[in-house]
Amino acid sequence: LAGLIIVRLLVRRLRSIGDLATRVAEGDLSVRIRDTSGDEIGRIAEQLDRMTERIAEARASLERNERQRRQLFADITHELATPLTSIRGFAETLLDPQVGVSPDERAKYTRGLLEEAARLDRLISDLFDLARLEAGASTLHPERLDLAALARHTVDRYQKRYGDAGLRLEWTPPQDAAWIEADGRRMEQVLENLLNNAIRYVPRGGRVRVSVDPAANGGRLRLRVEDDGPGIPSGEMGK
Repeated sequence: LAGLIIVRLLVRRLRSIGDLATRVAEGDLSVRIRDTSGDEIGRIAEQLDRMTERIAEARASLERNERQRRQLFADITHELATPLTSIRGFAETLLDPQVGVSPDERAKYTRGLLEEAARLDRLISDLFDLARLEAGASTLHPERLDLAALARHTVDRYQKRYGDAGLRLEWTPPQDAAWIEADGRRMEQVLENLLNNAIRYVPRGGRVRVSVDPAANGGRLRLRVEDDGPGIPSGEMGK
C-alpha cells in the first residue's frame, strides 16, 4: 500500500511536469510547478520553472521592442509632414508674383528651405536606421560632443512647436562643461522622442523643462526632461 501511494505521488508530480510542457507549448507562460521538495524531480521542476520565466521575459522584451518600433515609425511618419509643409510654404511664397519679397526676406525663405530640407534628410535617414535596426545591422558612431549644446539646439528647434501647442519649453544649462563620448544623432533622437511625447501628453498650458547636470555617481552627466503631464500609470511602467 505504501509503495502504491509513493508511485501515485511520483506520477502526480511527473504529470505536473508534463502539464507544464504542454501549456508552454500552447503559449501559456504563466504556468509554474512550484515543486520545492529538493529531490531529483523537484530540481527538474525548478529548472523548468526558471526556463519558463526566462522565456516569458524574452517574449515580453520582444513585445516591448515591437511596440517601440511601431511608435518610432509612427513618430517619424508624422514628423515627415512638418518639413514638407514648411518647404511648400516657402516655395509658394517665393514663386508667387503677387507677393512682394525683399532681398532679406528672400534670403530668409531660402535659408528656411535649406533647413527644412536638411531636417527632411535626417528623418529619411532615421527611416533607413529603423530598417537597419530591424535587420540587425544598426551601428553607433561615438564622438566627442557637447551635450549641453546639443540639448540647447534641440530645444531651440522645438520652441515654435511648443508655442503652437500652448506649452512652455524651458532650458537650464549646466554650470560646467558637458563634454561626452556618444553618438550625437542617437542622443538627439532620444531628446526629440521625449519632447514629442511631451507635446502629445502634456495638457495645454503645461511646462516642460530640459536640463543637463552632473549625475549622482560622479563623472557622469544626466540629461533630464521633466513635465507637468499626468505621468505614466504605475501599471504601465516598464511596458
